[in-house]
Amino acid sequence: MNCGNKVQTKLDASGFTLVEVMIAVAVLSIGLLGAANLITYNISNSAKAINKTIATNLAQEGIELARNIRDTNWFSGSSWDNNLVQGLGNIRRIKFFCGGLINQNINPAPANIDACGAACRVYTYIKISDGSKCYSDDFGNRAGYNAPQATDFYRLIILDKLDANSILATANIKWLERGDARYLTTQEILYNWR
Repeated sequence: MNCGNKVQTKLDASGFTLVEVMIAVAVLSIGLLGAANLITYNISNSAKAINKTIATNLAQEGIELARNIRDTNWFSGSSWDNNLVQGLGNIRRIKFFCGGLINQNINPAPANIDACGAACRVYTYIKISDGSKCYSDDFGNRAGYNAPQATDFYRLIILDKLDANSILATANIKWLERGDARYLTTQEILYNWR
């Protein structure tokens, strides 16, 4: 007796073909390769951004240190341009140490930051008492600081007296990035506004 027509169908159990698997692997590989390139690009740009931030801060610090000399002169009753630039037409190239202001003229005076060499190299110091880190144009051991570590940065601060009441302060920064030299320059006019 037949209770109904039962139709049995044969299921196709062959799965994916080799060509379909290869196409899927190729598409997945292209996607992963693109993601890997994007990650590498972002890491590279992150390192460049860090170096540019350090260079910007070193330049601004150079200008601030020159301004600090001017302000200290006012408070001490000295001429506003004492230890900066004396006389029109004079140019002074100075460097600083972070553990206490040392205002030194760089001798011989370099024409630019590329000609400055070791005299303009920036070093890092760690303060022994609290572990704080600072950057310095000066090199040599200082009391209270560990031995200096050379960085890939160079700083040249040039002070040029424009007239009796103004000095042009220029901070030139150079750093090495993957063997290539990069540059940043910041300028500000310091006025005798008192």
